[in-house]
Amino acid sequence: MASTFLSLDDMRTFVYDSVDTDSTDLPFSVLDRFIIDGAERVESFYGEYEFREVDYSISTIAGVQAYDVRSGDRVPTVEMPLRSVIDARGPNFAIAPADHRQMRTINSAVSTNTGRPSRMSMWGTSLYFWPTPDAVYSISLTGIREPIDWVASNTAPDMPNELAELVAWWALSRAYARDGDPGMAQFYRDEFFLELPKRAERYMGSMTAQPLVLNGGQSGHDNDYALSSSLGPLIFDWE
Repeated sequence: MASTFLSLDDMRTFVYDSVDTDSTDLPFSVLDRFIIDGAERVESFYGEYEFREVDYSISTIAGVQAYDVRSGDRVPTVEMPLRSVIDARGPNFAIAPADHRQMRTINSAVSTNTGRPSRMSMWGTSLYFWPTPDAVYSISLTGIREPIDWVASNTAPDMPNELAELVAWWALSRAYARDGDPGMAQFYRDEFFLELPKRAERYMGSMTAQPLVLNGGQSGHDNDYALSSSLGPLIFDWE
């Protein structure tokens, strides 16, 4: 059963009422750091929560190889900074991931190699296409976005409510420790670590159905054709 929605102010009230204190003895500046600490622990438990999955598109520019997808100066069509890029596709071709250093070695700095992109790599905040695009290509990106800084903006927690509740528990544990009650601090700490794997598991994968492979298994190179072909695999209308 879903719990009542928690806002940042709800979390603060929950901690203050539980510890029987207020913002004079436990200022927002301290309590919010406890909340941030709890949120970061939830975030770091798994890096690709399904509620952070996004689909964006970018248009390449002839002669431009790097496209910022992570910083505040990212391309406008990428609404939120991307933590990772899972997949990239053109209208009828796929773009295979590649190691950035290896691609720089293959395509030396003095190379004028241009064409339809068939590889991509990440470096810094930018997504690089190899070879450098020679025209405008519409590229569809599937990725994992970064979380919103909901504490600084005092907006709704950027996670399902059952995970936000764990953040409140962690903040309460820290507040009890600060208040000199190690027993209650340990209780909520234990509850946090006990519940986190159970609740997070529900958001750790979009599909449970997998293809059946007889007398085989999953290859370490699922995209062998893409890795061996300079053009990458074609994408047909039915895909």
